[in-house]
Amino acid sequence: YREAGYDDRAVRHRFAVEDPAFNALLIVSELALAAMARELGLPGQRHTERAAGLTRALVDRLWDEQAGLFRVRDLHTGAPVDERTVSGLIPLLVPRLPEHIVRRLRTTLTGARFSAPATHLVPSYDLTGHAFDPTRYWRGPAWFNTAWLIERGLRTHGFQTDAERLRTGFLTEAGRSGFAEYVDPATGAACGTRHFSWTAALTLDLLSTDPKEAGS
Repeated sequence: YREAGYDDRAVRHRFAVEDPAFNALLIVSELALAAMARELGLPGQRHTERAAGLTRALVDRLWDEQAGLFRVRDLHTGAPVDERTVSGLIPLLVPRLPEHIVRRLRTTLTGARFSAPATHLVPSYDLTGHAFDPTRYWRGPAWFNTAWLIERGLRTHGFQTDAERLRTGFLTEAGRSGFAEYVDPATGAACGTRHFSWTAALTLDLLSTDPKEAGS
């Protein structure tokens, strides 16, 4: 990149978005830092306060009540991107979301757009969307890392039955696919790399974690 003269500071990128999944992970990371601080006998208030502020911003800026999920926002135009993706469901991880948003997210997750009954996994893109493709990278395939995040989110909000269904689907399809990078959400057909390290690592995590404690 240096040899090619690439410099983020000097270039105004055409692609610049505010992503709900990224911000959800930032929020839970702040809460994790707060928990670590408490464990060490240190003040963690600044982390909990930042998490609360980020949660408010996530809801205010990216929540789409009509769609029932969070939207990516185009930072050049300020408008939400009119696509439904798994990124908009990952904020289930955030523990202090408003209750009505949590309910709407679950409804969307279990509805026709993101429910894949054959595998119980979560497609990366709306199954009914105009660009859905079950094998085209993030335009439809089900990824194991996003399933792991959503499984934790479901447990965080007490949806144990839904979480267990997703956990079972994850473990079944991971083993059957040879720990593939991602799979066709309808058939479970393996796509991408086999023996993929994060699929194997997250499988071990699910096998070693008590489901009753996973959302705590």
